[in-house]
Amino acid sequence: MSSSDLKTRIEAALKRRDDLHAQKERALGRLEEAEKNLEAIRVELRAKNVDPDHLDDTILKLEKALLASLSDFESQLSEAEKSIKPFAQ
Repeated sequence: MSSSDLKTRIEAALKRRDDLHAQKERALGRLEEAEKNLEAIRVELRAKNVDPDHLDDTILKLEKALLASLSDFESQLSEAEKSIKPFAQ
C-alpha cells in the first residue's frame, strides 16, 4: 500500500470521526433542549395541581368525570325532550 493510499484512508477516517463528533454534539443539544421542555411541562402540570408522575391516574379520573357529566347531560336532554314533546305537536 502506497503512502498516498494510507494518507487518503487516514484523512477519510479522520473526517468520519469529526462527522460523528458533530452528530453527537447535535444530538446532545437536542437532548438538552428536550430535557428543558420536559421540565417546563412538569412545572406547568404541578402549577395546575397535577402530579406529572401520575398522569395516567389523572387522565382516567378525568375521563370518568367526563363520562359521568355526559351521561347526566344526556339524561337531562331526554327529560327536556319528554317535557316539550306535548307542546311540539
